[in-house]
Amino acid sequence: MKKTILAIGLFLASFAVVTAQKTEQVVSEKMKVVFPVKPEKQEMPNGGNMYQAKSADGNTSYIAMSLDLSGMGLTAEVVESMGDMLFEQVKMGMSSQMGGAEISKDEVVTFKGKKALYIEVDGKNATGEEIKGKKAFMYIFFIGAQMHQVGFRSNKATASKDDEKEFLDSVTIKD
Repeated sequence: MKKTILAIGLFLASFAVVTAQKTEQVVSEKMKVVFPVKPEKQEMPNGGNMYQAKSADGNTSYIAMSLDLSGMGLTAEVVESMGDMLFEQVKMGMSSQMGGAEISKDEVVTFKGKKALYIEVDGKNATGEEIKGKKAFMYIFFIGAQMHQVGFRSNKATASKDDEKEFLDSVTIKD
């Protein structure tokens, strides 16, 4: 009996270790990222790829996604010609859907060799449960006609982008 209980205990412990392992996830042909735990693929109605995962303690959520905009008539040439104006449009679209959350910081930066919009979101006044009382940090960038996003959301009031530096640094991009 003791051996059976011990065997079950060891099996459960080994299962927890396996499921909590870092997982390299191919998000698109051009981007991959290492999640701290195995992510789940979320189906998007427009054919995009979205992967999400939660930390073991549930305090941090990770996201990486790719969306091909060519179906909306945006070619790589159009995306490039729009320059920073495209980032402004993305930011305005996000702002209109954030339910009281506020963009506390936004700037165009270089991320992994790509021009990117870096955004910090403060959810202290948000009404939506996904962001209410939380902070989010994300990079949005384009490779041709594909929009990519990578970031995380934290329950900690004092969160900063450096809290998940390893996750953000794990992003690799192919041209």
